[in-house]
Amino acid sequence: SMPVVRRSLPLPLLGNRASPISTFGPPHLDADLAVPALTAFLRHVWAPVLIQSVPRDGAAWEALTAAGQVAEVERWHRAGLQVSGSFDAWFERNFERKRRKEYRRLKARLAEAGHLVARSLAPGEDPLPWISRFLDVEAASWKGGRGTALKSDAKATAALRDACTALARHGRLRFWILELDGRPIAALYATVDRGQAWLGKIAFDPAFAKFSPGVLVVLHATERIFAEGGIALVDSCAIPGHPMIDNIWRDRIAMADVVVAHPGFSRAAFAATAMAERARRLGHAALRGLRNRMTGRHRS
Repeated sequence: SMPVVRRSLPLPLLGNRASPISTFGPPHLDADLAVPALTAFLRHVWAPVLIQSVPRDGAAWEALTAAGQVAEVERWHRAGLQVSGSFDAWFERNFERKRRKEYRRLKARLAEAGHLVARSLAPGEDPLPWISRFLDVEAASWKGGRGTALKSDAKATAALRDACTALARHGRLRFWILELDGRPIAALYATVDRGQAWLGKIAFDPAFAKFSPGVLVVLHATERIFAEGGIALVDSCAIPGHPMIDNIWRDRIAMADVVVAHPGFSRAAFAATAMAERARRLGHAALRGLRNRMTGRHRS
C-alpha cells in the first residue's frame, strides 16, 4: 500500500504521502509479489509517481527497477549502523578517546542528578505505557511548544498506538527509555524486520539538555541492538547531515528520490517529468538560500 497525493504543476505527477509517523519511503510490498504488485500499480495510475526516500541498494530498489522506468531526481546519504562484533569494540573503534570520555562523563553526571535507569521494552510486554511516556517526553520538547508534537494530533497519536501494538504483537517493535527518578527524560523506538531495523522518532526533555539525553538514549539503544543479535543493519531514517545521529552512527546508507512509471508510459514524457522535478527542486533550493541570506540564518 502507498497513499499518494496529486500534483499538476509543472507536469502531472503523483507522490508518496508521508504521515507524522512515517518511517519508510517505498510502498509496503509483499516480498514474494513486489514486482507484479508494483507493475500493476504503475499501470493503474495515470501519471508518473515520485517515491521519496528509497534505499539505493536492496529489495525495494530492485523491485522498482524491474517494474518500470526509474529516474533519480535526488540522491543523498543518511546515517546507519552496521552491526558486527561487540558494542564495546564498536564504541572504542567509532569514537576517539576524548569523545568516549565525554559520553561517559555525561552519563555519570546525569546519574549524580538522581536515580538513572536505562530501560528496554521486553518481548511480550504491553507497549502502550511506553508509547504514552514517549508522547509525554516529546510534548515537553520544543515540538510541544510549536504544536508539532504527536500528542497534539489525536489521529497521529492513535495511529502510533495502533502501529506499535501490532508491531509488538509480532515481535517487531523495540523501545528504549532513559528515566531519572522514575521520570522519562529520553525515548526512542524502532521497527525490526528480517535482520534490519529502522529508527522511529526520538524525544528528550530539554530540561536535561546539558546532559545530552538524546545522545545517551541512542547509545543505550545501540548497546541493546548489539546485545540482541540478529540485526545486521539499522537505518536512522534521519535527514541527511543530521547534527546528532551523523556523529554517532558513522555508516552511511545511499538514498534516492525517484520518479517511476510503467514500461509503456511515453519515454519522452517520462524524461520531461523527471527533468521538471529536478528543476523544481533546484528552484526551491535557490529560494531557500536567498531567504537564509536575507534573514541571516546562514550565520547561525
